[in-house]
Amino acid sequence: MAEETKKSTTTTTKKRTTTSKPKVEEPKPQLSIEEQMAQMMAMMMAQQQQLMELMQKTQQQNEPVEEVVEVVEKPKNTKRVRKDGRRTKQDLRHDYKNVDIYLTNVSSGLVAYNGRNMRYEWRHTGDVEVVTIDDIINMPKIYLKTPWLCLDAYENDAEIIDDIVSVLGLKTVYEYIYILQDMDEDINHIEIDEVQKAIELSNKNGYDISMDLVILIDRKIRSGELNNYVFIGELEKLLGRKFL
Repeated sequence: MAEETKKSTTTTTKKRTTTSKPKVEEPKPQLSIEEQMAQMMAMMMAQQQQLMELMQKTQQQNEPVEEVVEVVEKPKNTKRVRKDGRRTKQDLRHDYKNVDIYLTNVSSGLVAYNGRNMRYEWRHTGDVEVVTIDDIINMPKIYLKTPWLCLDAYENDAEIIDDIVSVLGLKTVYEYIYILQDMDEDINHIEIDEVQKAIELSNKNGYDISMDLVILIDRKIRSGELNNYVFIGELEKLLGRKFL
């Protein structure tokens, strides 16, 4: 009896195992040809946009960086002013130390000069060279008073010309230099009195410009610039030289 009770009370329980069936996904609805084409176009446009952005970024990286250079103006030289208003060669050296000064060949041939640090050459009439103020001041008088060379009226500031002419005592020289320059530029508008004045001024300074005038006039006649026979006759009398 006890055994039966034991059997009846003792039960063997088995775990129930349930096996679930695999879930089958429902097939997605197939896109139409138009929808497939639209999707492909969208993908291609997105890829193209990415490519363009990449190329632009690469180009920006490769572009040279522009260097911004700040231009600083050099302070202009201030002219020395003395109480008596007198100017000296030392003042010229101070005021025009870093200034380009242009000298022109007004002679009839080659002019050469050995400066402190370089050699200058003017091979032909009208040639222009940049000369330092030191070399101008140190030039023998014959260069600037004959004159062989003069301060170029086109390249130099009028203030520089007036200053150098005043300090170096070239005022009377430049009176006839300007006459010679006018003759070289337009000889047909020169009066015989001006030519005579140039000769007298040069003689006053101890120089004879007659030969320079002869060469200049002869060159103008040969080139055809001077064909006024009356004026040529007056020049022949003044210079004692036959041109025709």
